Amino acid sequence: MNTDTNDAFLIRPGQTWQETNAVSGRRICVVDRVQGDVAHLRTVFDEGYIGRVESVVRLQTLLNNPAQWEMLRRPECPI
Repeated sequence: MNTDTNDAFLIRPGQTWQETNAVSGRRICVVDRVQGDVAHLRTVFDEGYIGRVESVVRLQTLLNNPAQWEMLRRPECPI
C-alpha cells in the first residue's frame, strides 16, 4: 500500500501518540522523526513491560487505526 504524501505532513516530530492494546495495555510515544512512510517513535510511558524504547510504525497505521492509536498532543509551532 502506498502512503499519500499528505500523510507525512499530518504526522510531525514532537507529536505525542497513545497506543491502546488489549494485551499490553497503554503506551505513550513521541514522534522523533518521519522518514518515508514510517514514523520513528520513542516510548515515554508503558503500562506493561517496556520491551523497546524506540519503534517504527507505518504512517497509515497511525492514521487509520483510531481504536489503537490516538494523537494526544501536537507540538506548539513558534510564530
